[in-house]
Amino acid sequence: MKKKLLEIKDLEAGYGKLQVLKGVNMHVNEGEIVAIIGPNGAGKSTVLKSIMSMVGKGRGSINFNNKNIKKLETHEIVKAGISMVPQGRIVFQSLTVEENLEMGGYLIKENNLIKQRIKEMYDFIPILRSKRKQRASFLSGGQQQMVSVARSLILRPKILLMDEPSLGLAPKTIQEVFEKIREIRDKLGITILMVEQNAHKALEICDRCYVLESGNVALEGTSKLTKDPRVKKLYLGGY
Repeated sequence: MKKKLLEIKDLEAGYGKLQVLKGVNMHVNEGEIVAIIGPNGAGKSTVLKSIMSMVGKGRGSINFNNKNIKKLETHEIVKAGISMVPQGRIVFQSLTVEENLEMGGYLIKENNLIKQRIKEMYDFIPILRSKRKQRASFLSGGQQQMVSVARSLILRPKILLMDEPSLGLAPKTIQEVFEKIREIRDKLGITILMVEQNAHKALEICDRCYVLESGNVALEGTSKLTKDPRVKKLYLGGY
């Protein structure tokens, strides 16, 4: 039986007086890729931000590795073993690729270890090695996304949160990003919780999926949710 690495119970969260999550329940087992899909405004990104303590939270609990992390600060959550790739390919535009990756190792005290982790990322995403001295502002959207992903992996998290990893990318690049997501789990052994608007792609690679509607989990299941008529009609264009 797989270990529950992350478990969210009856979670309420939002922004000021705006309550977005209204009692969300979900879990991620060690070694899984779990996707969260649903319409805009359903609260998908808020789930990830709640885990990272970036939004206000009401009742409920967030347990990671058998510890309630709901009241921890963001830097404490990162230190505990959770990293996040934010929406929108957020990189330091004026810094080089290598400098961006160095920023990902801010909690590591040993310079040699940071260099080793960066080398590992160059081996894992070879295009970054050839671009390492270029400023991030000169990279393509897909390359910037790879920098953001690599930076989040420098600390070797137990679980990686990904918020809309395919957003704004060309179809060919989207395919490359999703292949890399699978490799993060299969080759690096890192569990993944992913929010994704492209439901087709998310369901292709995930082990399980949650469908969010109006701040609640409306459906959950395996990638076979593609055959559910409700999912097909609402999120897969009716086919």
